[in-house]
Amino acid sequence: MMIPMTSGCLQTVPGGTPNPTDCCPVVNLRDTPSDLPDGIRSASYNIGNCRTVATITCSTSDNIDLQAGITGNGEAFLDYALNTVSVQLQCSGGAWTFTRDGSTITLQTVECVLTNPPTSGG
Repeated sequence: MMIPMTSGCLQTVPGGTPNPTDCCPVVNLRDTPSDLPDGIRSASYNIGNCRTVATITCSTSDNIDLQAGITGNGEAFLDYALNTVSVQLQCSGGAWTFTRDGSTITLQTVECVLTNPPTSGG
């Protein structure tokens, strides 16, 4: 005798209160330690008492056609774009991280810098 087999997916609901070690402090946004000028920076966080996602935005003033860039730890460019750029950070084990193309960097500081757009040729 054969017993019919069924399979399916069950919807899961995230449960409970996050573990305090999975919550992060406010992102350490600071002036750049380099010769690059600082841009206008802001941070927003997911709703709730436990910060797990942060969106960092960097922009120039008055559309002056400079690249706005977000750097991590004073050296690694996370992303850049003309006039305004945003990146999303994830909290992992109480520390802010940024992941792109499978590589993750743990961030102690985040900076908003301005620079000239790249030129073609050369």
